[in-house]
Amino acid sequence: MSGASERRESLFRLLEALYSRLDSRLAKGAAEGNPCGRCRECCTGQGLSHHNVTSLELEYIEERVGAEKLQRFKTFVAREGDVEICPYFDESLWGCGIYSVRPFSCRLFGHFRSRETALPEVCVFRGQEEIFETRHYMRKVPQAAQLRDLVRRFWPFQRALTSHPRAVGEEATSGRKADPLFDGDELDQALRLQSEGRLQEALQTLAQSDLEQTPYALYCASLILEGLGLHRDAAGALAEALIEAPDCVTLHFRLACNLLSCGDAEAAESCLLTTLALQSDHAPSLALLGGQFLLRGQRDEACVYLEQAALCDPEDGSIQRMLETARGDLG
Repeated sequence: MSGASERRESLFRLLEALYSRLDSRLAKGAAEGNPCGRCRECCTGQGLSHHNVTSLELEYIEERVGAEKLQRFKTFVAREGDVEICPYFDESLWGCGIYSVRPFSCRLFGHFRSRETALPEVCVFRGQEEIFETRHYMRKVPQAAQLRDLVRRFWPFQRALTSHPRAVGEEATSGRKADPLFDGDELDQALRLQSEGRLQEALQTLAQSDLEQTPYALYCASLILEGLGLHRDAAGALAEALIEAPDCVTLHFRLACNLLSCGDAEAAESCLLTTLALQSDHAPSLALLGGQFLLRGQRDEACVYLEQAALCDPEDGSIQRMLETARGDLG
């Protein structure tokens, strides 16, 4: 098992321990047995706006039960299609078919809810749940902050990274736009400031915090530094993040971009080659490397990388234009 695989598995085990702590906390107020009877509203789209499942939990489910129903589950969670009943609902059991690995929000349902939402009228927990203000999610919901921290630690080990980090309120809570008073930590605050274009304030917020320098936190800091034009500092943050997550494609790619902005083309190209060794179909790296050869007038070499980039991302018009230039098709 590779280092990245071992790290993923260790985080999955930490997630299982978190679930166990949450279940113990919720069991104190729960009725014995299953009081829900034939109600399955929490497993359907009826009366519920959305289920909130983190990237860590999605990959945990895939690891433990397989990927067969995962795409339909993602569609169900996002409410982006016609999946009205959770694909993991088992008609024969009349209950969850993956009960032992069900997500955090499913375990929490009926016990806690934000004031802005409501339980379905038929829910047996209605009127017994603990209600909290959305902005106090981290303080009121048991194990919520711990889940946030695990999701951040998992970030460099995901199979498919998101392009930009998000405040935890966008993934691990209600999915609503983060409230300015949301009780997240300094990193959440910095990400909100960044999204508002207040980069200097975002950087100051991080500088004054005592956050652990995880790869995710360092990546967030690098984006803020990059936005301020501090490319050498951004490269330093990314290089530090790579010490713990040396197989993270996104970190290598962003490091290459910042090194190019610093004028260090040789080191940047080395980073891009490392990126491609880790993920041969990474279109941005292929395109950037092809672009470097094109700038030096090495059209044959440029074509090799740009043709591969175009195959990996045929919708990117900028790649097509560079490829046409490399081939001499323009003019």
